[in-house]
Amino acid sequence: MNDLIARLATDPNWDGGWYYDRGGITQVLPQIRIETLKNYGLEAQLASTYPDPKSREETIRKLAESWAKTFEGHSLVILLRAMVRFNAEKDFEKILAKVLYVLSRTDKLFLPSIAPRE
Repeated sequence: MNDLIARLATDPNWDGGWYYDRGGITQVLPQIRIETLKNYGLEAQLASTYPDPKSREETIRKLAESWAKTFEGHSLVILLRAMVRFNAEKDFEKILAKVLYVLSRTDKLFLPSIAPRE
């Protein structure tokens, strides 16, 4: 979590987290989004539409910049805190309903290897 905050703080507009009067964190936020989109596999998904790697990179950059104009940077901090602090695993035994737990072999975030072995 501290890595993300430190990374956001490298934006020249960060100003201790009060970037609102400076137009947002326009340099770092798009970079973070580009990395996220690539981790989610967008680059591979765009390969058939944009065979040229430069075109793919440009498309991803435009998507990231557009997103960064409307996304609240502090939301990343809050989302990361929630991911670190919230762990529902201890409550799994309390679930009375039938649950279908499905993992995809192409998922970049929740790999099939995290599934319990039975």
